[in-house]
Amino acid sequence: MGVISIIADPESHLARLLFNYEYRELIQKWKEIANLLAQIYNRPDENNIARMRNDIRQISQYVQDEENQFVSDMFNFVVKGLNSSATDWALLVNDEVTKTRFLRFINSEEAIMDLAKMYVIKTCSIAGIRHSNVDMDTLAEKVKSTFPAALKLYMRILKRIAETGCDITQRSRRNWIWDIQLLFYVTPTTLINKEIFLVSSDRDIIKAAEMGGRRNNVIRLNDYLNLINL
Repeated sequence: MGVISIIADPESHLARLLFNYEYRELIQKWKEIANLLAQIYNRPDENNIARMRNDIRQISQYVQDEENQFVSDMFNFVVKGLNSSATDWALLVNDEVTKTRFLRFINSEEAIMDLAKMYVIKTCSIAGIRHSNVDMDTLAEKVKSTFPAALKLYMRILKRIAETGCDITQRSRRNWIWDIQLLFYVTPTTLINKEIFLVSSDRDIIKAAEMGGRRNNVIRLNDYLNLINL
């Protein structure tokens, strides 16, 4: 029988990497989720699942809150950051000058560093550290070198918004947050000190891993099934 493990979430990973800080609240939440999954796996009958319905709802709400925050961050910091009067996601599609300037920027190393700094600032907030008191450039460089694939996917999403005006409030778009989080594990440094391989045929994930120099850590589903002779 195989072993199912749950590894640390990206926020905990960042907190430990940058400040050797243990994000206990979130770690506890994931322990509770792991325990719930184990109970469902061991007793998948309807009565057992009905007994845990309230816990399942709480997890569902957590997922929804994370997706809502992702959508809000994208709109407020990207779209409204370019035009404070923007009311929808099509701003860049309708403004060729702004779109050209924005696309040039997100293809630059400066943009990657700015994104890495955003993660440093968020992690400072988690650890209770004033971001004005840290060596921002050094920490951002550490984020950039440790999680290149995740940052590249974030940039691909920004590019998609700029080129198509896609509305990421749509269900198929808002779950991009989980794709980004998955790529935080495709890194040479993990909290469990083991190399992780991601099984996915998602084109954006594969391309971001390739751009971040971690293509060998993402295996297409069919290739994985062939590898294990299924």
